[in-house]
Amino acid sequence: LNQRSIVVDYNHSIAGEEQVEGWDCWRITLSPKPDAPVVWGKMILWVTKKHYLILKSEYYDEEQLLIKTELARSIKEIDGRIIPTVYELIPAEESGNRTIVELNAIKFNIDINDSFFSLRNLTQVK
Repeated sequence: LNQRSIVVDYNHSIAGEEQVEGWDCWRITLSPKPDAPVVWGKMILWVTKKHYLILKSEYYDEEQLLIKTELARSIKEIDGRIIPTVYELIPAEESGNRTIVELNAIKFNIDINDSFFSLRNLTQVK
């Protein structure tokens, strides 16, 4: 889900305030605008008041059934930015299954030569 779509294709409303992992958060409901080209029938995001980090996301289908939950935790300062370093994706209908992504190292604003994005580099298997 791209950030532009969240801003352009959804109406937003603050649905309340809750704590997630000890962080004070706003609970924000995103409802798709009419005729928006989106996959989700609704999303609920928990956004920290302090750093505006999304710590929890719930994704619902058009029938308002929960499809998946995404959790972000282990917040650290890395390369001058405050970010979650562990992401957990939990499918609603596959009990016990989850995908966990852990960021062990990350760098921001590094110089990348424009040639890196050539069609040849992007299609080459390494």
